[in-house]
Amino acid sequence: MRLIVLGLVPLSLVAGACATSASLGPEPARSARAGVRPGGVMAEAEEALRRSEWPRAEALLAAAELEDAGARPTALRAVAVYRQGRYAEARAIARSSLERGETYEARLVEGRVLARDRRLEDAARSYERAVALAPTSAEARAALVAVRLALGDEDGARRAYVALAAVDPLDAELRVWEDVLRVPPDPDAPRDVVDRCARGTAARLAGDDRAAGAELRAVLEVAPACAHCWAELGKSAWRLGEVESAEAAFRRALGAYRPEQQGLRADTQGLLAALLVERGGDAAEAITLAAASLAVRADRASTREALIRACSTVEDPGCPGGAAGRGRTAAPGAGAPAAR
Repeated sequence: MRLIVLGLVPLSLVAGACATSASLGPEPARSARAGVRPGGVMAEAEEALRRSEWPRAEALLAAAELEDAGARPTALRAVAVYRQGRYAEARAIARSSLERGETYEARLVEGRVLARDRRLEDAARSYERAVALAPTSAEARAALVAVRLALGDEDGARRAYVALAAVDPLDAELRVWEDVLRVPPDPDAPRDVVDRCARGTAARLAGDDRAAGAELRAVLEVAPACAHCWAELGKSAWRLGEVESAEAAFRRALGAYRPEQQGLRADTQGLLAALLVERGGDAAEAITLAAASLAVRADRASTREALIRACSTVEDPGCPGGAAGRGRTAAPGAGAPAAR
């Protein structure tokens, strides 16, 4: 699918499941170039940023701030904190840096956090300043395209895309897709939430569970009552081996289903039962969940298997799974949702 110099559409209609890149914020590599005393704390900190060693970079930059009262060490510390997912703190640090001087890194962190909070006009202004400070930065230009799309500003997005393509003609389209997926959906637009959740499901079905997880988490940040999205996130987390996160996601889904969603609830009950059996969790709960699921979804072989396995671990002749499955085992992950 081509953007065709952005045959631009509102963000809620942008479709496709594009793998998100490892970059979740400012590009540290471009930060570590000039004006650094060889062998100093600042040089070590920038090397840690290049290696994606965020906690170490944060600690080194805090030390560098004691030696240098300028804006740069603080701006780079904002990058390190952002990369660790402490978004509000990262923005506060960036603002502290901007009080001492304006830097590309601080403006980009500021824009990223504002965009996550859907303060899109403010984010656009921050990205505009980042572009002015670093005209060759493809990352800032792609972020500006995405936020203009989210604002419905097609002309502004088209201009920003043309400028991005001039800087990075080979990867401009991919960068925009990645940044579009970073902007959280509009919680007041149910269609936007549904579209974004569907893209997460599509990525999961394509076998890209990390991209799926990123997309689904973006939805759930602004629509935490979306039970189906929680269930989809649980499936991807399970396939990635993140069983605790998967269990938590399935439980959130079960707590969010509406009364009329009995079928979807039953599916998630079966998944949670299978996960509990796999990880040696509460067998009694697994039995209760599996039995409740089968009462609605009687044709689910995987849920029946989970029930049999759970019954094999308890001393209860009346267990709904019967005695047929006692002693049966299955390979770890056997109950996890298939990739396709």
